[in-house]
Amino acid sequence: MFQLLLHPVVDLRPFLPDQAVARLTRPLWPTPTARQDFLRASGPVRPRLQGGVDEWAGEDNFASASMALRLPDQLRHQRIGTDEAPCIVSHVFRRFYCSGVVGRFEIGFRIQRDTRAALTAAATAQLIAACASLPVRLRGASDTRPLLTAGAGLARHFLGASTDRKAGISPQPWWVAAGQPALLIEYAAVDGLASLPHARVVSSARVGAEVLQHAWLEIAGQRLSTWLLRRDAAGASPEELRKLRIHLVRLHCERECLRLVLEATAQQRLGNSVDQAHELNDYLDRTLPLVSRPTSHGVEQSQLLDVARTAWNAAMPGHSASFQALGDKASKKVSRYLRAAETAAPVITQIIGTQMNTHIQLGTVTVAGDFNLVTAQNIQNSFNKAAGAAVDEPLKEALKALTTHVAELAKRLPPEQAEAVSKDLSTLAAEAVSKEPRKRWYELSAEGLVDAAKTVAEMAAPVTTAVGAVLALLR
Repeated sequence: MFQLLLHPVVDLRPFLPDQAVARLTRPLWPTPTARQDFLRASGPVRPRLQGGVDEWAGEDNFASASMALRLPDQLRHQRIGTDEAPCIVSHVFRRFYCSGVVGRFEIGFRIQRDTRAALTAAATAQLIAACASLPVRLRGASDTRPLLTAGAGLARHFLGASTDRKAGISPQPWWVAAGQPALLIEYAAVDGLASLPHARVVSSARVGAEVLQHAWLEIAGQRLSTWLLRRDAAGASPEELRKLRIHLVRLHCERECLRLVLEATAQQRLGNSVDQAHELNDYLDRTLPLVSRPTSHGVEQSQLLDVARTAWNAAMPGHSASFQALGDKASKKVSRYLRAAETAAPVITQIIGTQMNTHIQLGTVTVAGDFNLVTAQNIQNSFNKAAGAAVDEPLKEALKALTTHVAELAKRLPPEQAEAVSKDLSTLAAEAVSKEPRKRWYELSAEGLVDAAKTVAEMAAPVTTAVGAVLALLR
């Protein structure tokens, strides 16, 4: 089993005047000189053994990051995981890749289990959490922190390592920022991993892998986009699997760095001059298609985008005005992308020691509970239908509010009743956003929701009121 944890890092200095940021000219990303360039306080630039890929710039070479991030001493001689799934780390690497604006730190582990016994879903999650939570120490720091929370420190490290100290300029922390981390696990059947709770499967015919799953995990308070790729399908092409791995990694990094670029623009830190606006427009023209179109670089990615989409938590209020300086064309492109990004309600599995909990992110509200798969998916899909529907804004907001109240109701009900309530919600949402809502269907579903709410005293009034608000807009 191979586990790759990546921390996206966005470098905003290409959008700023060179003399103002004092960025070192070597290494010159995305085309550094292997075996000659050196990233200060990190390590030498080396060529990738299997080379890069034609589709993505900046994948040919990397800088070693062994000096930037210190792992536990004698890690290969330590056992990690749980009693059910003890394992050792047989190989480790730390690397930094950069294509200009978009960079990433990668920490890779090859993991060997003591036994080949099949794991439960809980044991699989705990093994993943143990590796992602290894205590690490950043260069110059005296304390340790969990590996998956090291992103901000690595961004600060890269900013310092790539700034000319003789220029007399104090680097601004926002010039280089860290995005949300991601995890890619490549495994074979003999590794005995189980499907993670609430994981979504991507059709193998679309991506050339036997099994590709995505799950949202929360470990040590950090949300983690997690891909699990099975590599031992009969007839599977190693080259195609490698291409898919790189695509998954870059797709996550491109989306995260785009988010950070847009946030900096909305905060009026970028795009404030003609030159900046020109650079940003060029970047948006390159990047927006990569992270939104159904096929990119020869990979059918519509399902990849769907299962890994994450809500933006209503960030960037008034973003339309913030992006207007880029021109109507760019502003409209950004607005369309943001509207699509805001329609997701990820189901997240929280791992705390040996315990697992489920919570659903519904816009700015998080509802935690012991939801089964069907209930969670019905609630998630209902919210997404409402948020992405081409209906009037009052109806959209009323449906989103109803979904939140029903999620709170469902977590207080026995599993069978919770599932039934979620089905009523799904039916009501589907009818409400259809072109011709069927009154008999949505009223019957509404009645089921109200009746179920009456069995939970504190939820009766909120659910009844929310149902009434939706029905009033449908009549």
